[in-house]
Amino acid sequence: MNAVSNPPISEESRPKWLSELSEKAWLNKDKHPLPLNKEAWRKIDLSGFTLSEFSPETSETLLEITSENSLLKNFFDLSSSEINSEGYSEVLQNISESIENIPDIFAAANIAKYQKGFYIKGSKTPDTVRITHSFSSGVKKGSALMHRIFIHVPENCELTVVEEFKGTPSENISLWNNNTTVLCENNSKLNYISIGNYADNEYHFHNFTSHQKRDSSVHVSVLHGGGISGKSFYTAGVNGTGAHFRGIGLGIGMDREYNDLEMCVEHYASHSESSLYYRTVQKDRSHSVFTGNLVIPKGLKNVSSHQLNNNILLDKRARAESIPQLIIKAESVKCDHGSTVGEINEEALLYLKSRGIPEMEAKSLLVEGFATEIIDEIPLEEIRDRIREEVMRKLSV
Repeated sequence: MNAVSNPPISEESRPKWLSELSEKAWLNKDKHPLPLNKEAWRKIDLSGFTLSEFSPETSETLLEITSENSLLKNFFDLSSSEINSEGYSEVLQNISESIENIPDIFAAANIAKYQKGFYIKGSKTPDTVRITHSFSSGVKKGSALMHRIFIHVPENCELTVVEEFKGTPSENISLWNNNTTVLCENNSKLNYISIGNYADNEYHFHNFTSHQKRDSSVHVSVLHGGGISGKSFYTAGVNGTGAHFRGIGLGIGMDREYNDLEMCVEHYASHSESSLYYRTVQKDRSHSVFTGNLVIPKGLKNVSSHQLNNNILLDKRARAESIPQLIIKAESVKCDHGSTVGEINEEALLYLKSRGIPEMEAKSLLVEGFATEIIDEIPLEEIRDRIREEVMRKLSV
């Protein structure tokens, strides 16, 4: 097992190319105030949030990576001058394009202010890489964690990435604002697993974007919970013929937690496929929002895309919202979506009770079965076992 971590980026150590891009991004921030009135943000309460109160420059954070097979030469610090060398131009191009298309103030802040970052390149040998984000010491007032990850899967390569966000309990409020970008070349395969365990006093924002070329396959698992409030964007660009994207997720809400997940698939090639499948379990006064977006422009043929969102409410004041947004301009496509929000199935509960199973145990079995359909699809067994235990611990129905 290889391991690597990187030091924080100081203004003195930043290479010229990064300083120039950061300055450009920050100059653009004024075009993007807090997105209080934007459709994608209208459900989240940011009325008491002030970005300037959080300072990544003075926050101590950790970004650690372990790899089962690859040599460490496949990992590069995103502040390194090596990134500017031949073969890594896609990183510079991506950051430059991100600046030109900044969607909101959080994306601008990540580009301009990120403390640490890694470029991860897959190899011909299938590998499993684990990325861990955390605060390195106690959370101070105004602490912010802003990291940036770029994952590159070359042609005919396969890579599994587990990216975990480990929250730190504290009386002080902190901010997480992270970016993950994926580039999959022809006939490549990526399994990506995102695990968010945020503490009660943490705002959390995550922007994930993938770009797929011909015959590539991307499988994304999103497993997030906790925090004061948060919004995650997962955007898949299916750009090559024969490409396939699959996004699954499981959200567990408790107390007054609010979690907002928006998954968007943009098809730009014929003969491509995608599917989204997200489930949540909400208890107490928690609130979940799932938005499933699909874009298929004119002229495409034989595109297949499906999305499904199911939610169980364990308490009367728990809430779950499902918002499908489909923009389909092509004719030769097969697309559908569905969503459900409801309580535990009473007939199934009565059946289990009739077999002598106590009510609380019967509820636990039904909730576990509901979550298992998502958990069983997670590519790594160790993660499946861990998530299953975590779900039942949190819910304790």
